[in-house]
Amino acid sequence: MPTTYSATESLTIDISKELVLLLSPEEIDLFDEISVAYFSKSSKFPVAGEKHDSLLGFGSSEIIIAITPAILAAVNTVINHIGYDLLKLGKDETIEVLEAS
Repeated sequence: MPTTYSATESLTIDISKELVLLLSPEEIDLFDEISVAYFSKSSKFPVAGEKHDSLLGFGSSEIIIAITPAILAAVNTVINHIGYDLLKLGKDETIEVLEAS
C-alpha cells in the first residue's frame, strides 16, 4: 500500500533524496524505507545506543549509522522554518494592507 505524504513531507523527501544521492549514494537503496519509518506516526525511529530489532527485520540488530535520517531531519526543519516565516510574513503584510485602507 503506497504511503501518503503531506506537501511538506513530499518536499522534504524530494530534497533529501537528492542530498543523499550526492553525499551518500550507497544509502539510496534504503532511502524509501528509511523515509517511511521517519515520517511514520506509529513507529519510533531507532536511536544510537538503544537495543532494538533490526530495521529490516533480519540480520544483525546492530545499528548502522546512516546519513539519511539526519538529512531528513535537517531538511524537514528548514522547510518547516521557511513555511513558518512565509506565513508570518503574509500575516504581517495583510495587517499592513488592512491598516492602510
